[in-house]
Amino acid sequence: MVIDESNLFLDLTDIMHVDTEFGLLSVAFHPIFVHNGRFFASYICDGDQWFHVTLSEFTVNNSAINPALATRGNPSEVRRIFMTGIAYKNAIASQLLFGPDRYLYNLTRVGKTELDPYNHAQNKKSMLWKLLKFDVDNFPSEHYN
Repeated sequence: MVIDESNLFLDLTDIMHVDTEFGLLSVAFHPIFVHNGRFFASYICDGDQWFHVTLSEFTVNNSAINPALATRGNPSEVRRIFMTGIAYKNAIASQLLFGPDRYLYNLTRVGKTELDPYNHAQNKKSMLWKLLKFDVDNFPSEHYN
């Protein structure tokens, strides 16, 4: 498979950290994307001293009059919805899915099970190893940290 880098739907390399285990993690298109042009991406970005799993909203606005016909996404973030620091630099995962209830679900996982001395899965204060649910149609303007 050959990727035509001159014709990408979306290029987020300016806002995400790309490495052997870092970069784009997941993309989900809004259930009514063909009408509103909204989509969501989960990726790794640089923080001040740490890397972060980040969930942001994007749109195809200004790239097509009809979102269903858009061939490019707008790389300018509409809003940052969620961001959490990561404890490890390996086995990073984030899966975005819309449920039948139109909520956006984000499954976050960082680190191999045997390498989790902080027990993130059982720690209610940690956002890692969790299934997070977002109502992106009724969301406050500021993001959660």
